[in-house]
Amino acid sequence: MESYTHITGSVAIVGYYQSDARFGPGDLPPLGRKIADKVSEHQAQAVVLVLDNKRLEQFCKAQADNPFELFSKDGSKGWKRASADGGELALKNADWKKLREEFFVMFKQLKHRTLHDFEEHLDDAGKDWLNKGFASSVKFLLPGNAL
Repeated sequence: MESYTHITGSVAIVGYYQSDARFGPGDLPPLGRKIADKVSEHQAQAVVLVLDNKRLEQFCKAQADNPFELFSKDGSKGWKRASADGGELALKNADWKKLREEFFVMFKQLKHRTLHDFEEHLDDAGKDWLNKGFASSVKFLLPGNAL
């Protein structure tokens, strides 16, 4: 991935995303911290977004708004969880509702089966880790962004 960003100059690695297969809280384990440290060597403002599977279940049932944990680098102290009040991931309740609705539309259309990460690409080079097909087929905007 790093080579691709240098060759093309069209994309930059700005963070790391993690979602565990296990049903547990969103936390950044030691291996995730090592990956995040590598990213932050090249991007000082790098962030880590971790999916909290317990909150994802609540999000799907409309019992919780934000299923993610956001981490940022705190100098030599390492990675710290963003503030509990929502901080950078704070959205209005109506925005989370819209996000939830779009999530279910995409899920029903099986869009998630066309989304691939770099690890899947390493197992099968036919899986596009840049997700160009996915990105062009999804009309998804974060709240506050205009067309």
